[in-house]
Amino acid sequence: MNRHFVDIIKQFIREKGLQDLSSDGWSRMRQAEKDINSGKINSSDAAIEEFLKERDFQIKVDRHGKEDLKKKLDRN
Repeated sequence: MNRHFVDIIKQFIREKGLQDLSSDGWSRMRQAEKDINSGKINSSDAAIEEFLKERDFQIKVDRHGKEDLKKKLDRN
């Protein structure tokens, strides 16, 4: 799984035209990136779930968006 989780999330938000995260939301994304690097989060599905907990992304990001994000995370 890609170790640059925050950069991928930033790019995904811009591409999909989603509302940007708050500073607290970005803080949680940086923590998720640390958890990925330490091995606490070891699957792209778990990382995506952390992202979808923010704002109303669970509703706004459809199945195809989730698949696209999963491909980006798994690419490296």
